[in-house]
Amino acid sequence: LGLDWNKTFNQSERNSLYNLNIEKLKKDGRLYPCFETTEELSLKKKSLLSSGKPPIYDRSSLNLTDQDIEQKIKSGARPYWRFKLEHGKISWQDIKLKGKFMKKKDGSSYDEIFSSITPQNNFEPKDIPVKPNYEDKYFWAAFPGENSVANLSTENSVNTNKFDTDCFFIHPTGFFLKEWNFKIDRNTATYQRTELMLATQASAFNNCSNVYAPEYRQATFAAISQDHGSNSMQALEIAYQDVKLAFEKFINDFSNGKPFFLAAHSQGALHAQRLLSEHCFKKFFKEKLLSAYLIGYPIEKTYLSDLGYRASKNPEDLGSIIQFQTVGEGAIRPKLKYWMPNGNHYSLREIGELATTNPISWDDSLEWQTNNIDSLLMPKTSGISPLFDYEATKNNGSEVKSITFASDQNFSAKISKSGFVETKGTAIDRILRHDFEGRKDLHIWDYQVFWNHIRKNADLKAKTLK
Repeated sequence: LGLDWNKTFNQSERNSLYNLNIEKLKKDGRLYPCFETTEELSLKKKSLLSSGKPPIYDRSSLNLTDQDIEQKIKSGARPYWRFKLEHGKISWQDIKLKGKFMKKKDGSSYDEIFSSITPQNNFEPKDIPVKPNYEDKYFWAAFPGENSVANLSTENSVNTNKFDTDCFFIHPTGFFLKEWNFKIDRNTATYQRTELMLATQASAFNNCSNVYAPEYRQATFAAISQDHGSNSMQALEIAYQDVKLAFEKFINDFSNGKPFFLAAHSQGALHAQRLLSEHCFKKFFKEKLLSAYLIGYPIEKTYLSDLGYRASKNPEDLGSIIQFQTVGEGAIRPKLKYWMPNGNHYSLREIGELATTNPISWDDSLEWQTNNIDSLLMPKTSGISPLFDYEATKNNGSEVKSITFASDQNFSAKISKSGFVETKGTAIDRILRHDFEGRKDLHIWDYQVFWNHIRKNADLKAKTLK
């Protein structure tokens, strides 16, 4: 075409120009200094995501006075700088959407958050991802004898022992994209989130049992957290059918009649509840179930009693069902409807009295129970975990390298009158210090806070068989 460059230059040669404009932006108040550490920012992001919100910076540094900033710099803190965006509505005429007027608030509303992660089209059978083949170990996120972060332990070792007890673990939601169900693929951010959950949740059972954890076509977060009618129902049904298929495979080909734990969290716990209701599994559960740890999703007392199960009454209570949902002290959750098992499908309804167990005392007393062991767990990862980026699609290479106990283990727990497990103490304060909205939601910390209590309880129950 006969085109040529008008001019070429290296960016490094323009540093003085960049610095000049940076100083102008600071002077005009368009940039402001911030002092959070990487760890503090990560905790803020984790708190927001656990509340179903995007990891948007809370602009807390705008509250710093000139004296505050000067004092921080004098003490050796080095600021980083953020653009000061206008706090208000941004609107435009969208030509692609045929003139539809769009609005976005700085800080994002719940509707806008969910619109960014909610499928735009209705559930269609033609769009259902290919069914997993549980003959193939590729579709097992954890399988005995295979390398898995589910085998990590706090002793800086990998537990590869073979046991006379099994654990069937169903992981929680890690899929936030605009399809109704996850297309199983290990080269995705979704699978990386599964790995993080295995390391911080399923690992609690690797000291006494062989861990089996199917990867499944999990329903996207918007499907289980909102009411999308038949779209939610069908997405959850696809996920459950995978879980049921994997459980059948586990019973028929892998278990060999060994006693086992059923363990799950959040969406996984919902599907586990439905497994308990299946007539075809009733005999197997009655004869082989040591305990079910169905954490992070409500279970009603009437549901358990109608099925012939009971909540835990003591640490050695074999066959019991353990459910709890963790919050900070004094937290008040709004009365919500939940997707719950309803025969051969799921339906949305309000929740009655919860069957809750305190994971320190392993009973349903309403007294504060003090933690006296190392329990609160923290993972160490290479790189940035995609847990903090719900729109991520591809695997970014970050891996869980190890799990270790947090330095602060000061916390207590009790069952509140509303049936949640309230927690308090400096360890909890540290987790919640960036909970600037005051929700005190510790959903994604359910297993991590009580990791060693769960581990020791599973060990105790496995030993009672010997």
